Amino acid sequence: MDINSHNEFWEFVDDIDWKSRPNDAEIKITKSKYTNEQLKRFEEHFDFFSNIVYNTIESDEGTDIYFGGCDDFCCTDLPAEVVGRGESFFFEHARSVSKLCKFGNEGDVEESFSYIFLDSDSDSEDDTITINR
Repeated sequence: MDINSHNEFWEFVDDIDWKSRPNDAEIKITKSKYTNEQLKRFEEHFDFFSNIVYNTIESDEGTDIYFGGCDDFCCTDLPAEVVGRGESFFFEHARSVSKLCKFGNEGDVEESFSYIFLDSDSDSEDDTITINR
C-alpha cells in the first residue's frame, strides 16, 4: 500500500467521525461520497491497521488489555475503535500496551468501526458494499 492511499483512508475515517457515534443513515450518506472501489480499499486499510493493534494486544506484554464488550466479537472492538478514532489516535495507541490498556478499560469502546463496511440493506450472505456510484 502506498502512502497516498493511506492518506485517503485516514481522510475517510475523519469523514465518518466515528467518535461522534454516527447513525446508519449518516454513515450511508458519508459512504455515498466514495466509489465502491475506494470503499473496498478502505476496508483493506482498516484490516491492515486493526491487525497492527490486534498484534499489540496479542503480544506477551498485552495480556492485560481489555477488549471491551462480552460477546464473541469483542476481540475486534478495541482494535476497530482505535482505528476509527483517526490517524493521530491510532499512531499514539497502536503499539503502546499501556495506552491500549488505559483506553480499553476507560475509553468509550462500543460497536465495531468495521460495521461501517457492511451493507445493512442487503439480505444476502455477502455483506459487501453495494452503494452504486
